[in-house]
Amino acid sequence: MKPIEATVCFLYKPDENEILLAQKTRKIGIGRYNGYGGKREGDETFKNTTIREIRIETGGIIILPCDIREAAIAYFHNYKDNQKLSLWKVHVHVVEKWVGKEEETEEMVKPTWVNLDNLPFPFMMPADEYWIPIVFENKGKFIVDAYQDITNSVLLRPVEIKYVDSLV
Repeated sequence: MKPIEATVCFLYKPDENEILLAQKTRKIGIGRYNGYGGKREGDETFKNTTIREIRIETGGIIILPCDIREAAIAYFHNYKDNQKLSLWKVHVHVVEKWVGKEEETEEMVKPTWVNLDNLPFPFMMPADEYWIPIVFENKGKFIVDAYQDITNSVLLRPVEIKYVDSLV
């Protein structure tokens, strides 16, 4: 099964140890808090996907390619009735510099700065508690494999994390 490729980006304030999360209003993860991102369009780079999605989903925040740190790749294997329905390959990015202020949009509501020590895991995707904190430990790049039901509410097996030298 060929993966659907997408990005997720976390705007990060290291001095406050906070990331920006917002509640999704549609598609995968509806009603859950997440970073900002979406599907790659055409032949755009993953950094360009991140730039576009941040601008759209935050109501206008601008980021530059040189400020995007590639942290991980997360594979989300989604199942229903023991049959794989989709495979998502999500490029995980972190940005510490931007221009603009977050707003609610059609796709993302309730933007909230959350301390990394107090993430709202019960209101996030089920695998998030296993991999998101690692993004900010700066121990290197890694790959995540998460197997979940199609409602994105139940993990079907333990989350796997493997450190790698490169994400290419």
